[in-house]
Amino acid sequence: MFLSKSKFLNYLTCPKDAWLRIHRPDLPEFEISNSLQNIFDEGYEVEEYAKKLFPGFVEPKGSWNDSWNDVVAESSRLIAEQTQCIYQPTLVVNGFNMRSDFLKWNDVNEKWDLYEVKSGTSIKEPPEVRDHISDLAFQTSVLLQLDLAVGKKYIVHINNQYVREGAIDCNKLFTIVDCTDKVNVRLEGIEDEMVAAKEYLSQKDEPTNGCNCHFKSRSNQCESFETSHSEIPDYSVHDISYIGKKPEVLREWVKSGIYEFHQIPDPTILSDKQQDQIRVHLTQKEEIDIDKVREFCKSFTYPIYFVDYESVHPAVPMFDGYSPYTQMVYLASVHYIKEKGGKLEHTEYLHPDATDPGPAVASFLSDTIDPEGTALVWNEGFEKPRNRELGERYPEFQNIMERINNQVVDLATPFKDHDYIHPDFEGSWSVKAVLPVLAKHLSYDEIAMYQSDDIDTDSWLEMVDSSTTSKRKKELGSALREYCKLDTLAMVEIWRALGRVVGE
Repeated sequence: MFLSKSKFLNYLTCPKDAWLRIHRPDLPEFEISNSLQNIFDEGYEVEEYAKKLFPGFVEPKGSWNDSWNDVVAESSRLIAEQTQCIYQPTLVVNGFNMRSDFLKWNDVNEKWDLYEVKSGTSIKEPPEVRDHISDLAFQTSVLLQLDLAVGKKYIVHINNQYVREGAIDCNKLFTIVDCTDKVNVRLEGIEDEMVAAKEYLSQKDEPTNGCNCHFKSRSNQCESFETSHSEIPDYSVHDISYIGKKPEVLREWVKSGIYEFHQIPDPTILSDKQQDQIRVHLTQKEEIDIDKVREFCKSFTYPIYFVDYESVHPAVPMFDGYSPYTQMVYLASVHYIKEKGGKLEHTEYLHPDATDPGPAVASFLSDTIDPEGTALVWNEGFEKPRNRELGERYPEFQNIMERINNQVVDLATPFKDHDYIHPDFEGSWSVKAVLPVLAKHLSYDEIAMYQSDDIDTDSWLEMVDSSTTSKRKKELGSALREYCKLDTLAMVEIWRALGRVVGE
């Protein structure tokens, strides 16, 4: 087996997970989801723009999958000829293989400078997952084992301060960071790590060790955690909210074999909200502060609008005035009730084409949400910044968006503040956690987008692409509308349930 850079970085994250990816790739947890494929596609797009930073580069001919020996031979030839800039040279030595993004020959010091392109907006350093310094150090080690002179090591990443004005300016879109000193430090001992990784990942029999993710909170565990740790319950101490901020506590529990909530020796070392989560799980009884929930419900005034957005945030800004990864709202759903006891109505706006959706979305919100009343959202930390950004980007809507923000009330507040807690929330206040408890009849599973592997909220980009067929555009538009509509309907049902709780 050849150890690639990607396999090595996976090994550093979790050795057992890396082994399973190689030897049991058919595990369902390794299926590439649509959202993950979107990330890959975005990386490819970023790389295409990065190529413009290296005019005149030469790419070795051949395919890694079909005849990678040819690619290695061609890469070696280009290096031997001191080709000024090589794109994705592929090299093999001592059982290791690597593919760099760009190798540039430096005539001054007669060394190869190494450039690695990343679609993020900053440098990831150890101990971050798949850190960039270890990435460059692996490549450098391979080059050194081939007796090549290596000079500077750079990370090329997205500059999130760039604002598009006209055609993309690649010199401003990217930031090039010299990581040479950090990589040289990381090189110490990395070859031993590479050898250890190769030996571990080459084992034919499944290792019984190597997954230490039971010392991490649930969201930070490897994807194959359940395969490696079948002894740990689906709902365990790993699921206590924000337990990752107390790693020493979690580690001590796990080392002592404490996985169930009732085994926790002293819950008082945790925060009040963490103790709430443990308590309601042990009692299996909900807890409601009626007075606080009633006070919250009385803060609403009619008409009441239930508002939800869907957005995309492309790495390379699509339109003038946008920066990389700026959230771009393309769909808004609004359920509304004009007066107490009034009829529930619905309206929505889905931007139909590949033009800036901002002005049309802002106009829709202006026409839909009256100056009087309450605009209910779920997690104001998302909707309010989007409103503010719309006002800043389009000054003609600034006053209106400020006015709407002043009308916003976060419907998640009683659940975030633990005025209403339930064992089935499992420490979460997301709509998908709260809805099944308060409105069992409403299910996200009914929506095609959640039943389909090829549709998600980023699918607007596919919908407005000129190459997408009319049939596919209609399918995507329908699924996106239905999903966003369900989000606002979910808020309606939760609002109604809170009303019943307080007797309104």
